[in-house]
Amino acid sequence: MKLTDKRFWIFEGFTIVYAIAMLMLVIALSGKSFSVDFLLIFVGGSCISGAITWLLGNSKHWFAFGLIHEGVMLFMIVTSLWISAIIYNQFDSIAIAIILYTMTAFVAISIIPTLALAYFGHGLFQKCKEKTDAFSLGDIGINGIAYSRNRALKIAEIYYHSNRAILGGDVYKMENGRITLTLDSWYCDKISSESPSEYVRRCYIVTTDYISKYPNNANFLFGFVVDAQD
Repeated sequence: MKLTDKRFWIFEGFTIVYAIAMLMLVIALSGKSFSVDFLLIFVGGSCISGAITWLLGNSKHWFAFGLIHEGVMLFMIVTSLWISAIIYNQFDSIAIAIILYTMTAFVAISIIPTLALAYFGHGLFQKCKEKTDAFSLGDIGINGIAYSRNRALKIAEIYYHSNRAILGGDVYKMENGRITLTLDSWYCDKISSESPSEYVRRCYIVTTDYISKYPNNANFLFGFVVDAQD
């Protein structure tokens, strides 16, 4: 997560809207109002929960994304109630009952809005992830794109199902925000006895095998040389 990532700030903006909507829903259901301090604390806590969810949501399903947000919010609320009870020396069976009631009520009211927020936020996260998994090679004078390890494997599969042979590729390295060309590469020459479909399949196997066995470092990127389409 970077502070310059506008998708994160869009998600945080919707998190604030979510927090305000939750408070309005609670007020409408209970008929009670809250102090300004409480409102600010709740909205701030929701923003913190959103940031933690964004950080921990990597490769998670949107439902898990929502459960993380719900869990963090619930933990913060229970912790604040627990600390308040201890500070005011009121930690007794009544305080425990209040905490349990608050937990149950919060989950019952917030779970559906939280999952809706998670579905939206997870979509933003995936778009952000896809964007940062592909890098233009224009800065080093190459007309092409280099991909992270996982994205490269997915791209190779797309080429395979599109019946396009991957003739080979090069390995690049991201250092201090700049891409450099390593001396590592792979290739797959056509054997005269194999059919076009067999060649496409062998190219795919050679490519995925090479990428999978290459040192798993997030700084390494992979670029493809593919057979031109007719």
